Amino acid sequence: MNRGKVIWDPDKCVSCDTCIHVCRHLASPKIRWMDTKAVMKEIEPLLPYIEGITVSGGECMEYADFLLELFTEVKKKNKTCLIDSNGAFDFDLYPELMKVCDGVMLDVKAYDSKYHQWLTGMDNNIVLHNLSSLQKHGKLYEVRTVCCPGRHKENEETVREVSKHLDPNIRYKLIKYRPFGVREEGLEKIGRTITDDKEISALQKTAKRYGMKNIVIV
Repeated sequence: MNRGKVIWDPDKCVSCDTCIHVCRHLASPKIRWMDTKAVMKEIEPLLPYIEGITVSGGECMEYADFLLELFTEVKKKNKTCLIDSNGAFDFDLYPELMKVCDGVMLDVKAYDSKYHQWLTGMDNNIVLHNLSSLQKHGKLYEVRTVCCPGRHKENEETVREVSKHLDPNIRYKLIKYRPFGVREEGLEKIGRTITDDKEISALQKTAKRYGMKNIVIV
């Protein structure tokens, strides 16, 4: 402990995740605060073997200024830069970042605003705005929808409406809900079972019916 915070030592870590399970917030202390120079130092040895980098989270757009710095340096190495986001931030408000960003992997958890609010505790207006705007500006790399068990009506609506609005060649990833690593409040709400193959198969057919050509099942 240092000033009330847990300090993680990667050299001593055995990846047992006990630290997460004993925390009353189920939070991971496995973090390191790094500036752009430090991150680039770790990336440098990998550059001959990678096409580019993807930043995720949490929600990486919480650190948009840092992403701008990092992406600017990565682009100097002629590598691509992708953002993995839940769509809660309006990308139109970050024009300089988008200039050095090659694409966004966007979560669209639900098309219906009330269902999205139930799932996430927030409205989806910005998410749907990003879905349209990123595609318009050629920055939408892929869309992902987690399909929940026992929610066929909501899943169907989301897949149908997303498919209607997407370029057929943009990758649409349909992800089975899995209870592993989900907090107790999430388990109580969504359940403890994996979305079955029958549901995913039906949703895949819906996406195809509305023209999607690049569908990935996870």
